[in-house]
Amino acid sequence: WAGPQSEWWVHQDLLPEMRGEMWPPDPYLTLQAMKADSGAGSLTLSGAASPYTGLAMTQRYDILPSGCLRVSAEAVNTRDEAVAWDIWFNTRVESDSWVAVPVAGEDSIRLGMVDLTVLEAPDIRVTDGIALADPSLEKGVAGRQGKAFMDPSEGWLAAIRDGQVFVIMFDLLPADAIHPEQGQVELYFTQKAEDPATSMIEMETHAAYKTLAPGEAMQAEQYWAALPYEGAMEAGAVSDFVRDRMQGGNFCLTGD
Repeated sequence: WAGPQSEWWVHQDLLPEMRGEMWPPDPYLTLQAMKADSGAGSLTLSGAASPYTGLAMTQRYDILPSGCLRVSAEAVNTRDEAVAWDIWFNTRVESDSWVAVPVAGEDSIRLGMVDLTVLEAPDIRVTDGIALADPSLEKGVAGRQGKAFMDPSEGWLAAIRDGQVFVIMFDLLPADAIHPEQGQVELYFTQKAEDPATSMIEMETHAAYKTLAPGEAMQAEQYWAALPYEGAMEAGAVSDFVRDRMQGGNFCLTGD
């Protein structure tokens, strides 16, 4: 995607009825058929220019010697005038996953998109520098929905479920590099007790918000890894595992 979300349909004249809408995202960045080029351990997907955002997006996926997956994106301004956007990664996991994000404290988190007349707000608690989202639904709770905007203290977030830890690593940026309406890390929750098939958690990161001159490009990347987890599915054990495992930083690059 491109951010901020509030401007998805603002900078275009083809569909004036969509101006100001917050959904859906630019279909040229999410739904179009892309040209694919593959090599040994790599895949590149190239898309056409969007008349809605002015961006043409290229995605690249590379298996690294460490066994990790590097996910890269490049966005090019195809217009004859400047545009301002960020690159927004969005990865969906099962709604019963525990999700952990390193933060300095509770003031590094703000909740939004919460409608308490329908469902409960996400259950996120901060202990010893780890914000942990508990996916469990107490008896009588129909579900949870909303978004957590976070200023992380380190460049990673993780989901823990079914004996595995899925880790996403990225370059940590100063808070003022991120568009003020977004967070460098965002977690969107839609957890419905009676409808698990449509439930999910979105693990999102934003790259720096930049103004691009005509023809100028910007890049961003993530590193993905999967690790075994044999601990208990409870807050203390989960937090201890991810804190200890991530002490050395981006192990996809170091091989640790």
